[in-house]
Amino acid sequence: PASPAASAPASPSAPATDAVTYQVTIKGGNVEPKPDVVKVKLGQTVRLTVTSDQHDEIHVHGYDVSAELEPNKPTTVEFKASTPGTFEVETHHSQKLLFRLQVQ
Repeated sequence: PASPAASAPASPSAPATDAVTYQVTIKGGNVEPKPDVVKVKLGQTVRLTVTSDQHDEIHVHGYDVSAELEPNKPTTVEFKASTPGTFEVETHHSQKLLFRLQVQ
């Protein structure tokens, strides 16, 4: 009986390790790390955390994903990369490119 209980938690945690986590900081109008291409596999979960020193909104083109950014407060969005292609992830008001998401 101890064996199934021990193996049960391993199964649900496996998909979580498959998630792609990306963190971006916007400070003084500069994006860190510099915008690049982030490659993920079709069906993977993307977890994006953005911290900005200004009030803004992040938007993932090609997906119905957006979130308000409060100054100096990390904001995390999570979504499934369900559409293949390359999509820009940017801020709405300041129009800063954060990165390009390449789903393949």
